Amino acid sequence: MAMSPEVKERLEIVYDIAKTTFHWGFVPMVLYLVKERLEVVYEIAKTTFHWGFVPMVLYLGFKKGAEPGMPPLTLMSLLWQ
Repeated sequence: MAMSPEVKERLEIVYDIAKTTFHWGFVPMVLYLVKERLEVVYEIAKTTFHWGFVPMVLYLGFKKGAEPGMPPLTLMSLLWQ
């Protein structure tokens, strides 16, 4: 897998820091990079959930259809009531 120049630069910085510190000094920097990546993933998931929840519920409701004995679901019936 190819790495972006930004990732390569960060890894070089981490490697330089690791060379000048004890062996375990490398671990906190790696954990910091993992934390940054997880924060990005969390923000994307949160935004997707916020913008996608209502459309997903509407889609699933229209896909299932109306209960027996009820009028059929249409976009106009959704907006009118």
